[in-house]
Amino acid sequence: MSVVAIIAAAGQGTRLGTGGPKALVDLAGEPLLVHAARAIRGSGAVDSIVVTAPSAHVRLFDGILTAAGIQAAVVAGGITRQASVAAGLNAAGTADHVLIHDAARPLVPSQIVRRVVSALRRGHPAVVPALPVTDTIKRITASDAQAAVAAAEAAEGLGEPASLPDGPSDFRIERVETTLNRAALRAMQTPQGFALEAIRRAHSAFADRAASELKFNFELKIYGQGGERQNLQNLIDSLKLQDRVRLCGFCDDVAAALAASHLHVISSRKEGFPVILIEGIFYSPVLISTRAGGISEILSEEFLCEAADLGAKIDEIYRTYGKYAWAFAQKHAGLKQTLTLQNYISSLKNYYEELLCEA
Repeated sequence: MSVVAIIAAAGQGTRLGTGGPKALVDLAGEPLLVHAARAIRGSGAVDSIVVTAPSAHVRLFDGILTAAGIQAAVVAGGITRQASVAAGLNAAGTADHVLIHDAARPLVPSQIVRRVVSALRRGHPAVVPALPVTDTIKRITASDAQAAVAAAEAAEGLGEPASLPDGPSDFRIERVETTLNRAALRAMQTPQGFALEAIRRAHSAFADRAASELKFNFELKIYGQGGERQNLQNLIDSLKLQDRVRLCGFCDDVAAALAASHLHVISSRKEGFPVILIEGIFYSPVLISTRAGGISEILSEEFLCEAADLGAKIDEIYRTYGKYAWAFAQKHAGLKQTLTLQNYISSLKNYYEELLCEA
């Protein structure tokens, strides 16, 4: 029975604050990825390795592994871990079993890999290594848990690395509900093993359920070229949204594209004062945006939200679209008179004239 290992290594290292792919963090003179791949290969229990890498670094990862003497197929991963694993499964071929391992776990003992594979070959469809939990774990109230998740998602959406609180005012106060019985808890580890067809069916069922839970029909068009294109395509494929989401590439008639839409979304993590904001005010029937850069100085409050709340905001607009379309037109009508090329030239001329007078 053949075994393929997928090493998930597409993480961007945002929370770690490395400024580059997490899998390339140095450990004893070599990247985490090399240590992880060598441990998997050294177990002698795996026939082939697939590595999912950030789409912009596929060649780099391939070169690093080749230089280390490790043979592996390197493919572009996705934005989420689920999408990256789906990309790896697509490249796994016709093996009987698959191991899914994190590059961020570089020191996995070879005997653990062999024991997982042995359990798979004895007929278990899924095998997950685990450790007893030794820490004291408290359950907080549901409302505090939801607030913590929202805060974490917002920070991740802004691309901010994890950081320690600067002082007492930065700590979140959460209410403890109960202490969990740690004897009944296990900390999950990798590699996790599966019958290949079983995990493929699970991923397919997840995508089917996600599609069935969509709250309304839509067509999402994403414009522009960039390094995330392959990641986005992998995510679209893994969620089976090919008939709903289109990657349109470069657009030479932005005005027509915006005018033909129902909703224009600026989902930037960081911005200055983007031209697309002005174009949206002139041509979009409704525009919403994250609170990035100077955007919040222009758009009315009801058309702004945190990155983690974009989905909920879109749902709200769908339910009351007429109200939002009317409000957007009314509240931003004055900006169409102000943000004209002629006014820009006039303001710039006045500014330089004032500078000359002061000189």
